[in-house]
Amino acid sequence: MATHRRATAAVLVTLVCALAATGCTTAPAPTASPTSTGFASDDAAFAAAEATFRSYITASNEVHPEDASTFEDFLSLSTGEQHAFDQERLEKYHADGYKLTGATRIVKVNLDSFNPDQRLIALNVCLDVSQVEILDSSGTSVVSHDRPDQQNLSVRLTTDPMRVLLIEGSNGADACSN
Repeated sequence: MATHRRATAAVLVTLVCALAATGCTTAPAPTASPTSTGFASDDAAFAAAEATFRSYITASNEVHPEDASTFEDFLSLSTGEQHAFDQERLEKYHADGYKLTGATRIVKVNLDSFNPDQRLIALNVCLDVSQVEILDSSGTSVVSHDRPDQQNLSVRLTTDPMRVLLIEGSNGADACSN
């Protein structure tokens, strides 16, 4: 993303210098037009997927199982299997009187693959969940004692519209060790 911004800035600086040196005006420089996937480039697709996943984690950190009105924003960012899983989990937490404390933090997000024909993006993600606790109605943690502080995940997103489709533990590339 930073490389893309630097390249864009370099193009703009070159264009401004050329116009200043010649004193002429030209037609506006062409901009990248969206491809059939709706993204101007694979980098743009990755940026959109990363932003969507970051929004998903931010929204998950704002969920309060005791207050079902906090579910909507979070659930609006998922679809398919992940949406069904999230909805079922939140309904169970709500019914059981669970409370979430702490926040999940994104450590790293890497592009795994982009399949424009299927409108799917796969990310390798490392999450830090060390501060997250799930408490039952008596205030006792229901989190497994052997849960790792960092979670290496494979995240699949659909691109039309951009939504989290599936999150699974990853047996592939380890985003937490890279």
